[in-house]
Amino acid sequence: VATIYWSLILFMPTLMAPAVQNPTTEPTSASPPLPALFFIPLPIDLALHLSPVLALVLHFYFLEAKYSLRWVNHRAPVVAAVFATWYSGFAEWCALENKSFPYPFLNVALPIRLTIYATSTLIAISSFKGLNRIHKGNPLIPSVYGFTSAVLEAKKK
Repeated sequence: VATIYWSLILFMPTLMAPAVQNPTTEPTSASPPLPALFFIPLPIDLALHLSPVLALVLHFYFLEAKYSLRWVNHRAPVVAAVFATWYSGFAEWCALENKSFPYPFLNVALPIRLTIYATSTLIAISSFKGLNRIHKGNPLIPSVYGFTSAVLEAKKK
């Protein structure tokens, strides 16, 4: 999700940030003024949309062992699909309550939103597979995280 969020914020911000109408601004040309976009403050944006992914990636490489091919190819897609189903249902429910979606790109017909949710899930699965593929196998700090250490010891036996 962070990959999608930051890509859209950097390259297509109108899809992520809602427009703000500012009636006090005078037009400076004959063309209509572009709407101002509402961005949350950068420290909050980084805390919500960057620090979680950095923490998870660092945790994965420093404290966890590489996942098996069976886990990566069979279990992880199921976990991702279950979470995506829950998240999309929650987003749809919130939109019903709030009368709009949190991001402008979701204000489209339901079939398009379902395609967005499915594509996001596929990107998440691909990202996980890519991160797991470049993982060296053992955590960089194997003795800190008890569960990972126990799994590694069981694999040695």
